[in-house]
Amino acid sequence: MKYYTKFANILTLITAFTAMTPTIYASGFAAPVQVANPDTSPVPVRVLGNTSYKPFQTSLYIDTSTTINVPAGKRLVIEHFSAMRPIEHTAPVLTVRIVTEINGDFVYHFFSQAPLADYGWEFADRMIKLYADPSTKVTVDYLGDPAGGAIMVSGYLEDVN
Repeated sequence: MKYYTKFANILTLITAFTAMTPTIYASGFAAPVQVANPDTSPVPVRVLGNTSYKPFQTSLYIDTSTTINVPAGKRLVIEHFSAMRPIEHTAPVLTVRIVTEINGDFVYHFFSQAPLADYGWEFADRMIKLYADPSTKVTVDYLGDPAGGAIMVSGYLEDVN
């Protein structure tokens, strides 16, 4: 009987605490949610509800400079580029220049990479985030002696309202 009384008291306490605890549903958090994942295991993120993204990528074989024409009604977002050229060029370091236009202002972006002599080629590889307005031209080139090089650019085009 003693155990039944203790059990009944514990059950009564649990019922009382449950009744006093407010129920919070996913749509009504009282405080922001904080995720504490380590850098080695980031939380995957993707944009929801925007279906206006169209993947974009191109390879540019460069002897001087080249341009990417951004279509009317679209914004170009460049997220990655890689570049390569034979190492025997006169410029000591591979430097890529990407020129974008936003709100009528030209912005010059420079990326350099030291040569990798073991392979006979210089390589550059960057995750970036560059924007270019609709109906503008993005200029991509090497600084120095570019002959025989290639630059690969990828990202997406998005609708502009």
